Amino acid sequence: MTKRLLLLSVLLAACSSNNDAPLPAATDTGAEDTLADAPPVDPLTVTTDKGPVQGIASGPGAAFFNIPYASAVRFAPPGPREAWTAVRDATKRGPACSQGVDAITMTKPEQAEDCLALNVWTPSTTGKAPVMVFIHGGSFTNGSGNMALYDGANLQKRGVVAVTINYRLGAFGFLAHPELSKTSGRDASGNQGFLDQIAALQWVKANIARFGGDPSNVTVFGESAGAISVCLHVVSPLSKGLFHKAISQSGSCALVTARLRNTTAAEDSAEERGARLAKDLGCESGDVLACLRSKPVDDVIAKATGGGIGGEMGFGPNIDGYAIPAAPMKLLAAPANDVPYITGANADEATIFTSMLKIDTAAEYETIIRTNYPIAADQILAAYPASSFPSPKAAYNAFFGDALFVCPARWSAQLVSARAPAYLYHFTHVTGFGTLSNLGSFHSSELWFVFGNWSAPVAAPTADERKLSDAIGTYWTNFAKTGDPGGTVAWPKYTVAEDKHLVLASTVAAASGLTKTRCDALAKLTP
Repeated sequence: MTKRLLLLSVLLAACSSNNDAPLPAATDTGAEDTLADAPPVDPLTVTTDKGPVQGIASGPGAAFFNIPYASAVRFAPPGPREAWTAVRDATKRGPACSQGVDAITMTKPEQAEDCLALNVWTPSTTGKAPVMVFIHGGSFTNGSGNMALYDGANLQKRGVVAVTINYRLGAFGFLAHPELSKTSGRDASGNQGFLDQIAALQWVKANIARFGGDPSNVTVFGESAGAISVCLHVVSPLSKGLFHKAISQSGSCALVTARLRNTTAAEDSAEERGARLAKDLGCESGDVLACLRSKPVDDVIAKATGGGIGGEMGFGPNIDGYAIPAAPMKLLAAPANDVPYITGANADEATIFTSMLKIDTAAEYETIIRTNYPIAADQILAAYPASSFPSPKAAYNAFFGDALFVCPARWSAQLVSARAPAYLYHFTHVTGFGTLSNLGSFHSSELWFVFGNWSAPVAAPTADERKLSDAIGTYWTNFAKTGDPGGTVAWPKYTVAEDKHLVLASTVAAASGLTKTRCDALAKLTP
C-alpha cells in the first residue's frame, strides 16, 4: 500500500486546490439500562447525562436537535460540557461550526465556534433500535450535520436511531503547531476535529439508550471527508469499542498522508503548515497560542484559505502518533476496530473537482499528467490513454476518480475482507441534474438516495430513482441492524478471489472486477 502514497498525496493536493487536554473518558453509568426500562412521563423529553432535553414529534417517534456533546476551546481537544437542570429546548437545529463561504451555494451558514452538538431521530424513546451515526463531508473545511440533506427522518422510519454530528473544521479543527504539541501532554496536535467525532461517539455510547437506541449496535457512516473519518475511526485506538459497523461513501484512509512532523523536504508537515498560518496571522513570538486564540474567526478563515474558496487548505487529519498512530492504510491491515465494512465510490467522482479544468486535446492531457505526476507519468498515460476514452478530459477524470476514490475503496475492501465481512459498491446512476450539468454520477450524488431527501440540485425524483433510493436505504439499514446488507438483489461479500461488488443503478446488480485492470496498474506505481 505504501507504493501508492506519493501519487495519492499529489492527487489529494490537486483535489484540495479545486475546492474541499485529553479527551474526557467515556463513562458507563448503567443509565442505559435503568432509564431505557422506565418510560418517560413525556416521550418528547429525555434526560441525558448532562440534563433534560425536549424534542419534537417526528414520524413514528421524535427528533431532538442541537444537543451539546462536548465543549470547544479553540485549538484544543474537546472538553466536557457543563450540566444543566432546566429542560433544554431541542426543537431547532443549531449553528454549524466556523467555516467560510460554501463553494456551491456561495453563502455562509449560521455558525459559531461553540458548535459541538448533535441531532437524534428515534422511532421510540423506549425502544432498543440499531443506531446510525453520520459524519458529514466537505473537505474537512465546510458542512454541518444540520443540513437538510442529512435529515434522519427516513432512516428513522426504517427502524433505526439516526444521529448527525458537528465537528470543528478547517484550521479550527485541524491546526497543528509545535506549541500546541508541546502543551498537549502527548506531543501531538492538529486532530481536534477528529477528537470531536470521538467525543460524539462517546456521548452516543453513554446516552443513546435513553433515546431508544442500542449502544451495543452502532454503525458509523460518512461521505467524502466523513468517509475518510469513518476509515480513521476503524484504525484509531481511541475509537475502539465505540461502534460495531462502518460505511465509507467516497473516501478512504488512503487520502490521509500528511504527517505531524519529520516529513521529506518535498512536502510540508502539519506543524509547518500551522506555523505558516501563525506567521500569516502575526503570531510568531511571545505567547503564540494566546495570540492565535485572540484572532477574529473571519481572520483565521481568510488566512487559512487564502482569502477565497479553496486556497491553501491543507488543514485536515494528520498522522500524529496518537489518534492516528501510523499511515492509516497500513493500520487497516490490522485495525483497532475489526468491524464489518461497506465501502465504495461513484462512477464520475472527479467531475465536480475538474469542471473548470481545460483539457481539450490529447496534448493538453499529456501535459497536465507529466506536469503534476512526473515520476509516474508514463505508467499513467499507458493505463489511461486518451484514445480509449470519449475525450482527453474523460481520460483525466477516469484517472483522477480511480486514484482518489474508486481504487482506494477496492483496496480497502481487499484489506478488510481478510478479517471481517466487507462489501464493495459502485454507484453509477446519473440524475437529471447530473445529465444537465455534464457531471454524470458525481461525487456526493448518492447522498440523496441514502437519506431519501430530495432537494436542489437533485429534486423531483423519478419512479426509478425512488425505487433505487428505497433499495439503498434498505441495504444501509439492514447492514446497521445485522451486519448483512441483504436486499432483494443479494449483495455479495467481497473476497479477493471473487472480487465482487454491487452496482447501484436503476437496475441493481452484482458484478465483479471493478476497474480491475486500471486499479492494478495504479497499484504498481512507485515513487
